[in-house]
Amino acid sequence: MAKQALAAKVQNRNDREDQNSDGPLIDTINIAVKTLSKREG
Repeated sequence: MAKQALAAKVQNRNDREDQNSDGPLIDTINIAVKTLSKREG
């Protein structure tokens, strides 16, 4: 949960600064984190 919250904060900051230039990368990371979390659970 903490990693996802941090990723969301990073994404929000990047959206303001760069107008979504890092958005797709963060989305990919979030999907990977969710997938790994499901496997571990």
